[in-house]
Formats: sequence, C-alpha cells, structure tokens
Amino acid sequence: MSDIRKGLQGAQGPRGEGDGDGGRGRRGHAGPTGPTGPGAGSGSGLTLSGRLDENVSGTIADFTPTGGGNVSRWYLDAILGTRFSGFAVTGGNIDGDVVFVYNTGASHSISLLNDDGVHSTPANRFLNPNGVDWVIDPGGMAMLVYDATAQRWRTGAFGTTTLPGATIEGNLALAFRADSGVLSGTINDLQESTVPGFDAAYALRVQTAGVIITGFLKAPVAGNNVAGSTFVIENLDSSSGNITLTNNGTSSAGNKIFTPTGASVNLAPGHSAILLYDTVWRIISIT
Repeated sequence: MSDIRKGLQGAQGPRGEGDGDGGRGRRGHAGPTGPTGPGAGSGSGLTLSGRLDENVSGTIADFTPTGGGNVSRWYLDAILGTRFSGFAVTGGNIDGDVVFVYNTGASHSISLLNDDGVHSTPANRFLNPNGVDWVIDPGGMAMLVYDATAQRWRTGAFGTTTLPGATIEGNLALAFRADSGVLSGTINDLQESTVPGFDAAYALRVQTAGVIITGFLKAPVAGNNVAGSTFVIENLDSSSGNITLTNNGTSSAGNKIFTPTGASVNLAPGHSAILLYDTVWRIISIT
C-alpha cells in the first residue's frame, strides 16, 4: 500500500481523465495508470472501486487480509461470531487510510473491540464512539479512518455504499483537505471564500472556539451545489468549542443541512461528520 496513498487531487489532477465541467477530476493514489475522473455534471462525489472478500470467525488480532492494502472495500462473511481487535494493512497503517467494512454474513455479527489491549498491537487498535465495542450486524457496514496522531483506527457509521462521482482506485486516503482559520459566530453558506481550498477538498478541518454552520456551497456549477458531492468536516482536537451543524437553518435553500434526527448536530473537538449532497446537504455519518 506504500505507493498508492498519495491523497486526492483537486481539479485538473495530472492523472485525472475526466473532462466534465461539473466534476472536479480527483485523483486516487499514485499508480501506473491512475483513476478516471468524473464525466460531465457528475459533481464532486466519489465511488469506491476495488474489493476483497474473506470468510472470518472467532477473535482476530491485527487482521491483515490478502490485498487489504490496495482496496478500501472489505466484504467479510462472518461464518461465526467475529471479534476484531485491530487492523494491520499490508505496508502499514498510514494517516488518512479509509476502510469500509461490510458484514456479508447472514446470521453472525462482527465486533470491533474498542482499544483492546489484550490482543492487538497498540497502533492497530480501534477508537470507537463512546469508547464501546462497535457491532456490525449482518448486512451492515462501518467506515474506519486511520489517525496517525492517535495511532488508532477511528470508527464510524456510514449510510450508503455508492456516492456518484469520481472513481477512487486503491485504498482511499482523505489527504486533500482544507484547513480553516479560527471560525466563530454563525456562518450561512460556508464556501470557498470562507475557507480557501474548500471547493477541491474532501476534508474540511475546522479550528474553532464555537461556530454554528447552517449550510455549505461547495464547488458550485452555475451557482448551485452538485448532486453527489461529499466531504468530511472535522473539528480539530486543538479546538476549544463545538461545531454546530444546524438542521434546516437560515442558509440559502439549496445549501441547507438536514440531519438524521431533525435536530442540530454538535461536533466536539476531535469529532467529524460526512455530508452528501442531493438537493440539500445530508449528514450520513457522525464519528
């Protein structure tokens, strides 16, 4: 996996082949041919390519699946109840690595043990929300992002398996990002002028003492968001306040945020969310 994790390229990436004016041709990790960028009007979303399939069971420490360093989609058939205490991908875990774990079994769950010091090497362990074991039921899935600072895999839910837009080959890394200055107050329609680099970024990292965001305008075409666009917003560990994502707030109609519960979402320092655009921004994952 060492030669395929060079992050995501913004518009006109040297290996992106897409020529659509709606999709910014993002590049996957370096490889002999590189991925194909989106076609016209496909927006700034992403679709993951490549998969592995394995049968699993029992308690497994430092799981290293064959080919796991080259793909982001792991389809695991839990033929019996399965407990993982850590992932050790081929070539080593690298900051920003992303893995989607699918439980394709019919009857048994997969558990990701929270920071298990009994079975797994420290740098391969999981940090789960609320510090509890994360259970993937049959037919369910989870998304994990490797955090090199914490030296742990951070676990979160993910609401869909197909995000229309650019194809990312190999093991996805959220390396192309935009870092904000200190944000505060209430921001309607956060956009490129608010945080330079936001249009092309897959990850928006925010420093704040407390900010309310009611909407986003990202990589617009003809002044509008593009269906299928997606990004991660992260509240940095160094922040001293929350990011509040307001449900159906005072933003422009096409830039509004809708949350799963209809209530505002507060992201404390060190936490993140994934947003996907259809006709509004929808929060599909909170970690």
